[in-house]
Amino acid sequence: MTTVVAAISDALTHDALELYFDNHPTILLQTASTAEQLAKLLAHTSPDAIILDATDATLVSDVESLAARFPYTARIALVPLPHTDAIEQLRPSAVHLILMQPLPMAALERAIDLCIRYCRLAQAIDHYKNTAESHSDLQQQYRKLYEQYNSISQILQQREQRFRIAMHDLQNPLANLSALLGELRARREQLPSLAQEHVELCALSVELLRSLVEDILSVSQLDADIRPERRPIDVAQLLRSCARRFTAFAEQKNIWINLIVPPALPTLHADEHLLSKALDNLVSNAIKYTPPGGAVSLEAECTDQALLLRVRDTGLGLTADDIAAAFQEFRRLSSAPTAGEPSTGLGLYIVRRIVELHGGAVRAESPGKGHGATFTIELTINQPQSV
Repeated sequence: MTTVVAAISDALTHDALELYFDNHPTILLQTASTAEQLAKLLAHTSPDAIILDATDATLVSDVESLAARFPYTARIALVPLPHTDAIEQLRPSAVHLILMQPLPMAALERAIDLCIRYCRLAQAIDHYKNTAESHSDLQQQYRKLYEQYNSISQILQQREQRFRIAMHDLQNPLANLSALLGELRARREQLPSLAQEHVELCALSVELLRSLVEDILSVSQLDADIRPERRPIDVAQLLRSCARRFTAFAEQKNIWINLIVPPALPTLHADEHLLSKALDNLVSNAIKYTPPGGAVSLEAECTDQALLLRVRDTGLGLTADDIAAAFQEFRRLSSAPTAGEPSTGLGLYIVRRIVELHGGAVRAESPGKGHGATFTIELTINQPQSV
């Protein structure tokens, strides 16, 4: 019988786990709702797996101590889709697997089994590695175990691939929902006031999910170490196209977009699609965090060895902590978008990855809160055609 301890503060998830695993033929589930209850359980139990609610700050703070006490116990974190920022609180060394909710219970059961097998194999590998030098007959067993370890690693990679496919498949239903809500918003005068409020709330939620799905797919692609398809780019035209794409969005907030481009710029060899995405993310952020009546500038400057692309705004500005952590994954700034626009916390991370793939650097600067911000992309001028 496999023993699993689930520390879940969310009542719905807690009840769903107990209902599903009640009288399970192979898994004995014990549940806790608080850190105190978890500590009492683990004082008398050495579980095969521990499931943690990643949105509970108290439980998350105990993860590292659990990793030290139970090094070969499978540790699985559950993260609800709207709370992906909780992932940044989890150290990779403290958990073995992060699962996004909502998740079918059958899939969770399979994940528990795979993660337990992974940890048991890791324990066996560590043991045999320590004794293989003096026991040559164990070398063959070590190789077999290592093959099994690789096999399970491939299964976990396949699960990640399925997750990416699921994110991709979510785009169509979200697009349909967005279109339907758009029709309802166009006829909002015919709806009761309460229905109007619900439609607006649903529209904002769908837009946040759509942005999150797109950003997660972008991160998955960029983290796969893709090779930029470098082609000669007209930098001035690149900036003009970016400004045109955001003209309507800026006009909705009464924000002026300025374009400052020198008369002669060198040709840049870069992946135009990726570089456009990086600039779009910077301009989108600048408009989101600039109050009505402000301005956003797209600028280019050429030095002896580098091309500088800047996005400057007169918005809410950045703190020193914002600047230090701006380009980290799932990092949100200390200020909120001025019109309640959705923010996934991945936009600036995507910018950093794109610039790094081009061998460049990106930095953030700000005089302080309320004094605007400047984001600068620095790229080498004479770049090779391929990395």
